[in-house]
Order: sequence, then C-alpha cells, then structure tokens
Amino acid sequence: MGITVAELKKLDAYEAAQKLKSAYESMVGRLSFSPILRFTWDGLLGKYLVHRRCFKGDLDWLKLSPGTIGVVANKYIKHIGRESFFELM
Repeated sequence: MGITVAELKKLDAYEAAQKLKSAYESMVGRLSFSPILRFTWDGLLGKYLVHRRCFKGDLDWLKLSPGTIGVVANKYIKHIGRESFFELM
C-alpha cells in the first residue's frame, strides 16, 4: 500500500511548519532587549516623569518633560526606532 498525494502534502506542510517554528525559536533566543524609555509616577507632581536612555558614556537616563501618561506616551513613543529619538532632550 502506498502513500497518497494528499498525505504527502500534509507531511510537507507539517515539516515546513516545524522548520519555521525552529527558525523562529532560534531567532527569538538570540534577541536581547533593553529599555530606552522609562515612565515613572511622581506622586508629588501628580504626573508621569519620562526619561530616555542616553547612549553616551555610562548608559544613563535623560529626564524629559512630565505629564499625564496619555500625553507623554503620544509625545515620545513615536520616536522609538527613529533618528529623532536621539534628539529628544
């Protein structure tokens, strides 16, 4: 008794899915992330303080403007991954 074309296609699809899963897991395993924006609550001001990572010298944080979470998030998150991020002061 042989194998049908439909069964072969299922095997090929399963094998392709396994290879894709393996490649994905390999890539994710090599990724590393580090925070570049930080939002902290300042109870005295009643606002969120925003800091961005400074990549000069000792990887310090630069203070940006405080505000409500919605306002500061909209103002700064759009700069992630862009050159304009490094102009934020």
